[in-house]
Amino acid sequence: MGYTTRKSLLEEIRSGNNISWFEFEQTYRPLILLRGQDYKLSDLEKEELCQQVLLDVFKGSSNFQYNPEKGRFRDYLRQLISHNAIDIIRRRKPSECPVFTETEDLSLESQWDQEWTQHILSQALFKLRAEMKPSLYQAFHLYAIEGKTAGEVAHFLGIRKSTVYVIKSRAVARLKQIISKIQDA
Repeated sequence: MGYTTRKSLLEEIRSGNNISWFEFEQTYRPLILLRGQDYKLSDLEKEELCQQVLLDVFKGSSNFQYNPEKGRFRDYLRQLISHNAIDIIRRRKPSECPVFTETEDLSLESQWDQEWTQHILSQALFKLRAEMKPSLYQAFHLYAIEGKTAGEVAHFLGIRKSTVYVIKSRAVARLKQIISKIQDA
């Protein structure tokens, strides 16, 4: 599974590569569902949102040319999700439509930025985990993600405390590289 929208992934989708479509769907489905939750959609409506957004990307893929100078893919995706979520809400009975205040509208925008950042981190951690030996990743995860002390991790894994620090340092450095690569894509 890819870790974000690489230019090559968009080009492979454009050429009709089925594996790339699967990778794209696996990468963005959780983000689309999360965004549907922000719009207060039901579970069924969130599934509909996923299908519609992926269909829109599919329809546009044959003539979609990624040009970073025109904007970021994440902004394009945010717009697709927002437009489709609003269309779903509009099809509801008026009594079932959520009312968004101006503050909630602004909150939706900042939530998108937070969700996108979390999405990138999640994908980067997935890639990091695939690159590291399981025992090393476990030490990193326990110490850096779960917040266990270096002593607790060292005792639990039967390694030195100094080794925990080295593992974390190297993993964080690699994580920064992965995230940088994602953001440059």
